[in-house]
Amino acid sequence: MKRKKNILFIIFFLSLVNICASQKAFNKIVHKYYRYFPYGLPFGDFVSNLMKDPTLTNKIVQKRTDSTLFFFKGDYTTHKPFSFEATRTEVRLAESEIQLTDSATKKDTLFIYQISGYSNTSENKGMTAQKEFIQFDRKYGRDFGESTVKNLWEKEQIVGTVRNYFLPSVGISPITVAWLNLTDHESVFSITLRLIKVENTVMMPTIYVPGKAGNAVSTDPDEN
Repeated sequence: MKRKKNILFIIFFLSLVNICASQKAFNKIVHKYYRYFPYGLPFGDFVSNLMKDPTLTNKIVQKRTDSTLFFFKGDYTTHKPFSFEATRTEVRLAESEIQLTDSATKKDTLFIYQISGYSNTSENKGMTAQKEFIQFDRKYGRDFGESTVKNLWEKEQIVGTVRNYFLPSVGISPITVAWLNLTDHESVFSITLRLIKVENTVMMPTIYVPGKAGNAVSTDPDEN
């Protein structure tokens, strides 16, 4: 009996270590790539700070109405978090509808907080964004409990990849990274965070779903 208790304690301890390592890596990513760390802030303060950022240009704002969801985007003039020289760095905050279960009637909304770096691929044929994607996964991927990957194909060639990372016991992927060749001359690397608003506070999606991670909702950026 004592031996079983010791085994359970070890498993519990290792689980805590895994959660702490994943959370630490996640926070490091957000601080590195985003100008505003959203979690734990009043939602109104976070949105206001983002929209009033003096380093943003080309702003587009679509306020929520009965028929449309909230959408904001802008281009940074000085913020350059990527290892490659981006021709344009864009940030987006968009409200998105999600399906919580298999029932088509049970839906909710979350917010997509995305930063993207665009690059000219005339010389390197898209390898800039792809290389950033590979470096990101090598540096941070092992710190997450699980991930799923999807290659994007065009004319029997891979033109992009999407990877969803999961934290332990969280059914919705809180972070997705992707690279994509948009044209023969432009590629993009993007990081997408998923946020929820709980009593006017920005939080990470923490829906626990027994079984395989990711079976709560689709985490494909094209679908969310």
